[in-house]
Amino acid sequence: MKKALSTAMFLSTALCSPVLAQDASDWLGGYYGFSLGYVDGSPEHSWALNPVASEVDVSGFALGASYGRNYAHNSMVYGFETDINISNADGFTIGTGTPCVTFGEACNNKLNAYASLRGRVGIVLQSGLLVYGTLGAAAGDIEASADTGACDGTPCTLDEVRFGWTAGVGFEKMLENRWNLQAE
Repeated sequence: MKKALSTAMFLSTALCSPVLAQDASDWLGGYYGFSLGYVDGSPEHSWALNPVASEVDVSGFALGASYGRNYAHNSMVYGFETDINISNADGFTIGTGTPCVTFGEACNNKLNAYASLRGRVGIVLQSGLLVYGTLGAAAGDIEASADTGACDGTPCTLDEVRFGWTAGVGFEKMLENRWNLQAE
């Protein structure tokens, strides 16, 4: 534990040293952009007659738009970002476990859209690379269904917006003519 803590302290000191940091004034202001991403997850749902949660892997692509605003102090950049995305992420399982127990019937999940509002804080390195962390609120429009065994002989469905949180780290590189490349 002491070794991990001292390594973390060394890395944070190295990242914040003036030799590795660059003035962040170029990062000031508002921005907007478009994104293309990949969604992968395993949402869980519980159904009326079977309280055991069903887990169905979902995956697919997402296309979205974002807006944010940056503020700066020395080599630090802080601000907020919001985004909204449409998605084709979906998945199903057939008769592999509770409550999807009826052979030939399925449990399905689909993520139609999602959005987030996040704060972000980072540091601009000498190379012009912004390294940051992000934390905020998220919402997703989901659809799900289960076979008749979970719902008293009739298929059951779910179509709702669920709320939660999101956290991550990212890298952003300023390119020419006000273009940035970002990975998060």
